[in-house]
Amino acid sequence: MDGGGYGLGNVITLLENLGVFQYFLPFLLIFAIIFGILERTEVFGKGRKDINATVALSMAFIAVAAAWVTNAIRIFSEVAGVAAIAIVCLLMLSTLIAGEQTQLPKWLKYAGMVGVVFTILYVIAELAGIPLFRALGEVGAAIGIPLGDVLAISFFLIIFIAAIAIIIREKPEGER
Repeated sequence: MDGGGYGLGNVITLLENLGVFQYFLPFLLIFAIIFGILERTEVFGKGRKDINATVALSMAFIAVAAAWVTNAIRIFSEVAGVAAIAIVCLLMLSTLIAGEQTQLPKWLKYAGMVGVVFTILYVIAELAGIPLFRALGEVGAAIGIPLGDVLAISFFLIIFIAAIAIIIREKPEGER
């Protein structure tokens, strides 16, 4: 069998060679976010989809023209994608164990906000050429503690404790 064919891997490689992941998807994402914000805030007036679309289209083209913007979106998407998968799995498990969860505790919402801020700082560090976790690992190796292992275990314990807290929290009378 030759390397050619029509498998999923070849399709993804073709899309990558066409620049879909580097230009088209970031453009689409930026356009959708800006258009949604303009529609929601009604900056240019109520029902002005034409102006909102034109502004969003222009801003998306300008943003995609800057290579650092598409690189930031790529890095953020990778991190956010993995985080989203972890959150969905956590929510599925907690729903499976404890039943439907209609409202999360406030402390968990704040922890989520801290996680988002940390993710943004991580992306900024990566863009600045500072591989954050590699630097922490080197510090850990210098002092004789495998810091990467400590971080991984700490992250697991935080998620585990949060899941347990969601599961065993007191429910108001109406939710039982």
